Amino acid sequence: MKKIIISVLAFSIFSFLALSAPSLASSPILTLVGTGDGDSVSLNVNGTGNSSVILSYLKNGVAQATFLGSTNSNGLFSTTLSTIALNVSPNSLVHVTIGGLNGAQSSDIAWPYLSASNLALDKTSIVLPLGQSTTITAYNNGTNLIYLSSNSSPITANVNISGNQITVTAQNYGSTVINICAQSNTASCASAYINVQNTGAKPLAFGQSSVGLTNGQSTTVNIYGGTGSYSLINNSNSNAVSASLNGASLNLTANASNGYAAITVCSSDLSACGIINTSIGASGSNALTFGQTSPSLSVGQNLNVSISGGGNNSYSILSNSNSSVIGAIISNGALSLNALAGGSGTIIVCSSLGSCNSLTATVIGNSSNGGAIALSQNNLWLAAGQNFALTVSGGTTPYSVLSDNNNIASASINGSILTVNGINAGSAGISVCSAAGACTNLAVLVNGTGVSTSTNITLSPSQLFLTSTSTNATVNILGNGSYFVSGNTNSSIANALIAGSQIIIAPLTSGNTTITVCQNGGQCANLLVSINISAPIINNTLPNTANNTTSTISITNNILARSPEGKIYFIINDTKKYVSSLKELKETYAKIKMQNVSDDYLTQIADAPANFKFTGVLSLNSTGPAIIELQKRLKALKLYNGLNNGQYTTAVVTAVRKYQKNNNIRQTGNVGPATAASLNQ
Repeated sequence: MKKIIISVLAFSIFSFLALSAPSLASSPILTLVGTGDGDSVSLNVNGTGNSSVILSYLKNGVAQATFLGSTNSNGLFSTTLSTIALNVSPNSLVHVTIGGLNGAQSSDIAWPYLSASNLALDKTSIVLPLGQSTTITAYNNGTNLIYLSSNSSPITANVNISGNQITVTAQNYGSTVINICAQSNTASCASAYINVQNTGAKPLAFGQSSVGLTNGQSTTVNIYGGTGSYSLINNSNSNAVSASLNGASLNLTANASNGYAAITVCSSDLSACGIINTSIGASGSNALTFGQTSPSLSVGQNLNVSISGGGNNSYSILSNSNSSVIGAIISNGALSLNALAGGSGTIIVCSSLGSCNSLTATVIGNSSNGGAIALSQNNLWLAAGQNFALTVSGGTTPYSVLSDNNNIASASINGSILTVNGINAGSAGISVCSAAGACTNLAVLVNGTGVSTSTNITLSPSQLFLTSTSTNATVNILGNGSYFVSGNTNSSIANALIAGSQIIIAPLTSGNTTITVCQNGGQCANLLVSINISAPIINNTLPNTANNTTSTISITNNILARSPEGKIYFIINDTKKYVSSLKELKETYAKIKMQNVSDDYLTQIADAPANFKFTGVLSLNSTGPAIIELQKRLKALKLYNGLNNGQYTTAVVTAVRKYQKNNNIRQTGNVGPATAASLNQ
């Protein structure tokens, strides 16, 4: 009986040890040691041999898990990690898991943040659109307060510090370097490079926006967007990562065993910029790939191309080089192509994590859908609650519009102005079609989860009609304050600048443009600007040298013109005043002091052929003497009652369509060969 009891006791002890041994052996020991540079942390693990090591930590308060590698046969693993690259939340606890996410877990220990002698910033290179802000977090300052030591260009960006948070607001185009320091006996500072770009410009896109390298490894990253010509603007840590440009490719090489570098690349004209984050010893984002890279379609055919990679399955279209040939939208995680007309186009698609790739589609055949239509831009990035106006041209009016996801973005059209409203975060495709059937697509990406629209923004006036480029115009803004110019459909017509609660409009040349102004809450309003620098000046005075008296004159809409016989004339007080030469024309012009009419314009009229013949193609936004002659012809037929100003406006398009209808010509609104032949009879 005694032997039996001993055996049972021995068996129980053996069973306890057998069950406990794996648990004891699989409980890893984690140690973390901060190094002298204030960013690098040495991580050491002692656990089960030949097992995966997964680090669990908080990034901006959100739980993260990343694979670090595997232990050796003795159960040991060591590596060096970058605090900034991981973006570990300050004063947070971390642990490792051995053998997969369901494996054995170490105890939680605090991530080391060092003293103020090692101040670090979570962002060292930033690209901001004009008027927008971002926040930088400072680490390793301990209990010491941080302050702005220097700002190389305060007019470019404003810096505001609250605790460990540094708010940077873009104020003017350009770049600046800010230097942040901690108040301590020993100097402790860190710098950040800020680039402010045009509001309407989009950041450049890259084949990978987050690149992981090992010491001595090199890789090449493709650059998309911008002008196609690029400059390397800034490298936050050239000792760790070297970078060089070769056309549209960025070559990167790791020169150390650990570290982090933020590399800023811009178009050569600085109109668009982007940042590639490079970490040594950390993994980068996955490349984005297509199911087909060079699809071929027939006119009218639709094709879905699968997309994969890029770090996630949320994609958007960055650009479409030829939207009149190939329409493109993202639908259910795939690229949906619509063949519109013969030709080819290149579409660039990006994931929300910043990885991009390009696809070139070829369309075979010709379209007979009333002519292609075009948008002032073919992709649009909005904040939820923001709206934006684009211009539609070409094809046959009236235009119609349809959004494939009204929960993400809605759209409406008024004449040739397409207004798009961001509703919720996500991507949507908007199709715009002409009355004859030609269509084009707009890819929309909405960021954010929505903003309050209770306080709208209004402009006073909401339309401007200007007749001179020598004087700026002012428009008042009513809203919450802190405004910025979100878009300008034709910046060659007029420039816009925010000055407090006013928009300053600088007219450049004749034409029309729509300027979108937004406030920081996301609400926007559109300003329609129409400029006609050849418009008449009314009630000028013309000296009468015969009797030394002054008579008041009125110049009608026909400032000057050519008669069928070739004589140039003014119309003054409804009476034609003929001139016989360009010299006399300019002398008369000088006497009347028509400051809004240039010598070049007078020369164009004087040099125009006496018996005018229409040649080539005239269409919306065309300018010149041929348009004046067209306006006069249409006015004589009572089809047009606008200004004879040499501007091919939408009113001229409507009048031309009426003329084409009366003469059994296809109603395109453009003066093509058939319409020109009819007018020349």
